[in-house]
Amino acid sequence: MPTAVDNPMLVLDELEAALDHALAVPLSCLSRSEVDEWAQRAQRIRAKADALLTEAAVSAHEAGVQVGSGLRTMASHVAAETGTDPAVVGADKNLGVWLRSFPLLARAAAEGSLTRRHLQVIRANDNPRTHQPLVEAQGFLIEIAGESWRDFIEAFRYWVIAADPDGEEPREQVDKRGVSAKRQADGTVKGSFVLDPIEGTALLNGLSQESDRLWRSDQEAGVERSTRQRFADALVNLVGRGARRKNGSVPAPLVHLVMSPQVAADALIRLACEQAGEPLPAGIDPWPLPVAHGDLDTRCELVDGTPIHPRLAAAYLGVAELRRLVMSADGEILDLGMKVRCYPRHLKDAILAAARGRCAESGCDAPLTWLQADHDMP
Repeated sequence: MPTAVDNPMLVLDELEAALDHALAVPLSCLSRSEVDEWAQRAQRIRAKADALLTEAAVSAHEAGVQVGSGLRTMASHVAAETGTDPAVVGADKNLGVWLRSFPLLARAAAEGSLTRRHLQVIRANDNPRTHQPLVEAQGFLIEIAGESWRDFIEAFRYWVIAADPDGEEPREQVDKRGVSAKRQADGTVKGSFVLDPIEGTALLNGLSQESDRLWRSDQEAGVERSTRQRFADALVNLVGRGARRKNGSVPAPLVHLVMSPQVAADALIRLACEQAGEPLPAGIDPWPLPVAHGDLDTRCELVDGTPIHPRLAAAYLGVAELRRLVMSADGEILDLGMKVRCYPRHLKDAILAAARGRCAESGCDAPLTWLQADHDMP
């Protein structure tokens, strides 16, 4: 619990003075290990500062500090006095108000264990279906926030999926999908699109494959194109190629989905019972879904580890090519041999699935399309 202080403004004076001293330190004179520690501790300090900002904004809102200033909201008043964007102050207040329902998360943020981005991701998934489970899962959320950012996102996405057994989220994702394109006055076409995770991954992978081909041809011809330009040209190439091919085939599979038999069976049973208007059979709990991060038998994800709701994955089972992949509990591939040196496509796909689309070199964050199965150097 916060403790009372005799002179609260003196606390802020001391905080500002400490920051001034820190900013005056010549970091170029520090050793590599000292700069490393400085950067890490600075991130934790920023998390605490964000917690201070959100609580201050909420308290200012509750105190009605804008009264008498002629401005309508606290955010407008504070922004006018400090030269800040009112939207930033308002976002601080809204995040702070939301945290009032999550005292454990608020405490962890004040301790620097949860960053603003952690809180924003969690808050974005707070809805009438997940609110109470989120309140009950605060300890779990704080625990997974201690992992890498990617592990946090994957574990949290699995939690959200498990908290949505009726499949409302994938239905919402499908309903939101769409493409808009409009010709501008100068003849150029500008647009935007929203796709569900599987369709979106197919698009990104197709663009990456074609963009990589264009990059190689650019290197040979000495042509310079930006990444954005190559992606634009790749999109046009794919559209033209699809229009020319009668069967609509593509050079390589665009989506690899890893789904355990248990999860697939559970999804199909739920769909069948829903369509028949019958209750779930004994032994199948209505909530949560049997998905979780870190367990082979509860995996339902893209090859790069992105969790996918089983209901959305089940929609593709009828048109998918299925491949059996047996792994040990620690992720070792068992049914494709351990001494294969020349990696055929199906073995590379298996390795990517087992590694969740990550490089085997610890800390490497190379995107999936850069990874190779048979290279010797990390």
